[in-house]
This record gives sequence, structure tokens and C-alpha cells, in this order.
Amino acid sequence: MTTKHSEKRVRQRGVTDDVLDTLVGWADIAVPVGGGDTSLWLSREGAEELAAEGISRHHLDRLKGLAAVVTGDGVVKTVLVVRKSGRGKRRYRRGAK
Repeated sequence: MTTKHSEKRVRQRGVTDDVLDTLVGWADIAVPVGGGDTSLWLSREGAEELAAEGISRHHLDRLKGLAAVVTGDGVVKTVLVVRKSGRGKRRYRRGAK
């Protein structure tokens, strides 16, 4: 399930439904971001597991650097691009495509 906001962000970032489904379904990193929401993304190790399961490299490349913020009920609120900044912290990029 998604919100209108997340649908807009998915279109802006060129994320297909199957990539979003894979991200939410297979994310192996979950970080609370406040208000009962959680940021989900896929680690390198998680991506390697999916590759071993037969997921295409192209599909995995689309997952790289993506995060989904979901509610406690599993509703996707937004999809965004994250990057590592100094000391291993993750930052959300504004206007990222």
C-alpha cells in the first residue's frame, strides 16, 4: 500500500512497482525515523543474497541507494535516494533523481 506522496516520488525517481516491492519485501536494514515510521533499505549482503536467488543485476542496480519510509502498518510514505556521508552516516538527498 502506498500514499499519493509516495506514488509521486516513485514516478519522479523512476522506480518501478517491482523494484519498490522488492525493496520493501527484502530490505534487511530497518531504522526508526520517528513518528512510528521506519526507513528500509537493502545492504550489499542483502543484494548478494538476492543475486544468488536469481534476481537480475539490472534490478539490483535499481535498488542501490534507494530507501523507503514505511509506517508501522506497512504503508509506504515515500521513496528516496540516500548516500553515505562522513563516518558512515546516511543522509537523504534533496531533489535526488
